[in-house]
Amino acid sequence: ETFYSTERYDITEDRWEFVDPYPVNKYGHEGTVLNGKLYITGGITSSSTSKQVCVFDPGREAGPGGGSGG
Repeated sequence: ETFYSTERYDITEDRWEFVDPYPVNKYGHEGTVLNGKLYITGGITSSSTSKQVCVFDPGREAGPGGGSGG
């Protein structure tokens, strides 16, 4: 199943909250944190393998922004 949702955990409130949706629905992607930002790469969309890299900055209200993979 592919999905668009993006959630952020609020440690002070002990709850998850929705942020802007992911730019493309996919599953099987990988993520890592670097310099306080979450990078999501790869995965499978409903029709193909994704080369997209998305960056989520938890300090901003916006969800993951997309970038083109090579």
